[in-house]
Amino acid sequence: MIGITSCGYHVPFYRLEREKIGHAWARRPGRGERAAIYFDEDALTLGMEAAQRCLEDTGKTGIDGVYFASTSAPFRQRSAASFLAAACDLRPECETADFGASLRSATTALRAGLDAVGSGRLSQVLIAAGEVRDGQPGEGQEDWFGDAGSAV
Repeated sequence: MIGITSCGYHVPFYRLEREKIGHAWARRPGRGERAAIYFDEDALTLGMEAAQRCLEDTGKTGIDGVYFASTSAPFRQRSAASFLAAACDLRPECETADFGASLRSATTALRAGLDAVGSGRLSQVLIAAGEVRDGQPGEGQEDWFGDAGSAV
């Protein structure tokens, strides 16, 4: 049966109060707070933390594919998925692929993973996503976006 056997997530520790964002741009402040990365974090580290939590339940054996999805990946030409596979101490012969440049990149990675397993080409695929979305300064997006990672 093809499906999700485990999941993991990571939300950064730091928070940015929406009230402070509103005051900085002289507009009505929002309520609550948004998750924000620290200087040494990026979309890949968020996805990696989520992937490691996901692997706590199922273990590493049997995983032969690693897909990483992000619109805010730290690299344009280097493979973030291969870094993710190495950080999770997976087999070096794992197939890796990066998905990006679209808000649907995580959904596309999930579908690709399901297709790879469904066709019998791969047996288990780890799919991780991480986002560090920056909104336009002074616009509402700055309030809405938060940083996080997830993995299945």
